[in-house]
Amino acid sequence: MRIPIIDLETQPEAEALATMDRACRDTGFFVLKGHGVPGEVLEATLAEARRFFRLSAQGKMALWTGGDVADRGYFPMGNQSLDPGAPRDLSEYVMLGLDLPRDHPLVEAGTPMYGPNPWPDGLPGWRETMTAYHDATMALGRRMLRLVARNLGLPQDHFEPLARTPVVSLKLAWYPERPADSVAGQHGAGMHTDWGALTFVAGDGTPGLQVCTQHGEWLDVPALPGSYIVNVGDMLQRWTNDHYVSAPHRVLSEPGRERFSLVTFFDMDYHAPLECFPSCVSRERPARYAPMLAGDYLLHRFEESLAEAAPDS
Repeated sequence: MRIPIIDLETQPEAEALATMDRACRDTGFFVLKGHGVPGEVLEATLAEARRFFRLSAQGKMALWTGGDVADRGYFPMGNQSLDPGAPRDLSEYVMLGLDLPRDHPLVEAGTPMYGPNPWPDGLPGWRETMTAYHDATMALGRRMLRLVARNLGLPQDHFEPLARTPVVSLKLAWYPERPADSVAGQHGAGMHTDWGALTFVAGDGTPGLQVCTQHGEWLDVPALPGSYIVNVGDMLQRWTNDHYVSAPHRVLSEPGRERFSLVTFFDMDYHAPLECFPSCVSRERPARYAPMLAGDYLLHRFEESLAEAAPDS
């Protein structure tokens, strides 16, 4: 079993769609080339992420202005544990989202996960680079959801009403070299599933991401520079009533090797209904998930991950 590579530029469309559908049903992971995000945009964003993480710990905290959106800003080492009950993750990260003004109706209504981004002071060009990258990957997410809809036998624009103002989050992640005082079972990112619809990971070419198959085997996901690792999230698994797989995965942390990655989570509108598609439900396979709002699910999972890493009281 291997993680397939799909090239939207060179492969016949029918072949690319079929490979994508099989991957979504098998491991939930595939590597995407020919994705349309300009290479210079991707490289510039990786360079700006490195620039931020190269600052001292004090410098990172001092430059960050802070914000009032729960899932945004700078999160230092040890802040999160994605695998409940496991040691804290060996990574630090920045979370950014759709940058909405305070007078936007969703922000004025106090809708969680909507609002202006906090931005670090003293890094010229940083904000502009991140905004351009966020826009490019949001467009990629919309494009891929059209392909998902076709594979599921739905109208191509099926997801558009669910993603008018989507919660699209950009995570800049730094996995430092594994420290000498780390403990067994501690990873750059512990075993977890992603919470949204689709995830797009662009890395620096350093391996370390692994996915667990339905047979319990850990597979290395290819780290091809300039490509995206794409994976199914919990929302898509719930919508498809487990026909598509949101697979557990992790990021290894090794001595003498660091890793940078850009992770875009395409997570739909907060008020999008999260319930099994009727086409994925039958008498033999009844709905396995109770309906809820997409945003409520996201917020619960995010708060749960931070609570797991909170100091013991």
